Amino acid sequence: MNSKYIEILKKHISTHTDRSSEDRSAVSYLESVLNPEGRINTSFASDDKWPNHDGMFEYVSNPSISKRPEQNFVVQVKGTHNCSENNGVISYCLKSLAFPAYIAYEVTADPGILFIVLNPDIRGEKRIFWKYMSPSFIKTINFDQSSATIKLQPEDEIKDNDESIELFCKKLDQVVDTHLFLKKLENEYLTKEEALKIIDYRCEEISMEIDSISDNPELRDTISRKIIRGLYDLCYSVLILNAIKLGYTDINQKLAWEVSQFKSETKYLYNFLKGLKYIGIRIPKEGQSERLMLKYYNYLWEIRRFLKEDFDIEVLDNLSKFPLSMDTLDAEYYELVAGIIAKTDLTPRNVRTSRYYIQKIVPFFVDGERYFEITLQLAGLYATKYNRITVYSKQNITIGYSIQIAYTEAEIELWGIKNKIKILNDWKVAIDPACLNKLAKMLKLHTTINRNYGEYNSLMKFLTDTEMNLLQVINLSEERFKRVYESIYGSTNTHVFGNVILNLRKNYAKSSDKLGKYTIRYVLLNLREEILEVLLPNQYNNRCLSDELNITSKCYPFEQKPFISNLAGKKQVKAT
Repeated sequence: MNSKYIEILKKHISTHTDRSSEDRSAVSYLESVLNPEGRINTSFASDDKWPNHDGMFEYVSNPSISKRPEQNFVVQVKGTHNCSENNGVISYCLKSLAFPAYIAYEVTADPGILFIVLNPDIRGEKRIFWKYMSPSFIKTINFDQSSATIKLQPEDEIKDNDESIELFCKKLDQVVDTHLFLKKLENEYLTKEEALKIIDYRCEEISMEIDSISDNPELRDTISRKIIRGLYDLCYSVLILNAIKLGYTDINQKLAWEVSQFKSETKYLYNFLKGLKYIGIRIPKEGQSERLMLKYYNYLWEIRRFLKEDFDIEVLDNLSKFPLSMDTLDAEYYELVAGIIAKTDLTPRNVRTSRYYIQKIVPFFVDGERYFEITLQLAGLYATKYNRITVYSKQNITIGYSIQIAYTEAEIELWGIKNKIKILNDWKVAIDPACLNKLAKMLKLHTTINRNYGEYNSLMKFLTDTEMNLLQVINLSEERFKRVYESIYGSTNTHVFGNVILNLRKNYAKSSDKLGKYTIRYVLLNLREEILEVLLPNQYNNRCLSDELNITSKCYPFEQKPFISNLAGKKQVKAT
């Protein structure tokens, strides 16, 4: 929020007026109507002279399953005889903007509802209407004025009957599921103090839910649903703190999200928010919240570590109590592995020459610490599943390119049987130079880059430090791309592959409409020799996709319909 807008909101919030008799009657009538079998528990104030809000109510969606409130709602109740009606739409003048200004200004996790009761003291003529103070509704209010006209539609009315109350509760369910109070801040600035306040609130809320799930394991999906609703706010606030740590000021969501992708230790925030943005527009179905929570559980450990190491803030101390349904054999084995990792010297060592792709990563948790079981597949045209190894680590690796690793072998004994396990010491991105040369060949450029080139080592170091892929690099904003390119090639003697990157950005970034862009962008995500080899024209099919690209014409269906067609040499969809 800019300073002028904040001052206007504060001006409205600081005003106060005496409550009218109509308001008192409205509160009394509303409390008598909103009592549907324990689902709405009101706590209204009938004589509050401060119009910012008139109390709150707790909403319990299904008291027969759990009486724990799903959401608190902040309310204002207005009673009036003065309104006009035209074609079923009622116009009401809200003479004080204190309540919407309070909702717009305060960093609160509770949604706001304005109740308007018409003729609250006339028997037989009482009518209740409601308005959810959503970010879009707040934006329609001109706070430069002292009042606002509220349009009340027929669907906004709550009638004094079971059917209407049930419909109102269903709408409250929708508000609870979709309400993300930080939406109003997406394009605004969030201060450090506001971010810390949100983090404290959300982490305390998550910890309370985790405590409750240990007593009611059958409610894991329901409680996961509640936790997921707060993850967007938590992730966004941690992104703000990360940007502040990096020295940025006047930080909005776009900036905070963008800078998080340049450090491997904060890349998870970049991916986390991207997933949560999707949840923000899709309400998870039954059973999905539980699976999502299991997926995002790892991110919560990352957030806990980040806040402790960088801000000395301790949160989510009961995170390990969240049930993961791990069998006892796995738990015993992982405890032994964790003990060995704790005893192993993890000083970085020189990596080995073999290259591997990450096949699978399984996080596991022992005594409040997080570890990873990483399955690696040997890179190469003729590698098979029999060329896989497993390493254990406290480092998470999210890169999709081939890597080289250093590890220490240690002995583990389970049930009297001794086995060797590999403990990861260090790793780095190490794309096979042959893959880079074949990518250039697809663009009809000639390169002979190898691992002795300074620019190759500089590029691999950047990809290791950031865990970015080349597709993300070419999609950066102009200013960011220039900085990244300079950091990679600023001190190198050659720019052989640098010219390839410039060509990719110019012709195949996300705004491109060139034929071949989907194939090229897929390749940038999966720089594997076995994929590149199939995409190049050969003696059996030497026709090219276009005059600009040295790519087989078999990629044409994929270019036309990439979501339902197979890439040449791949089976991404099953035939029906």
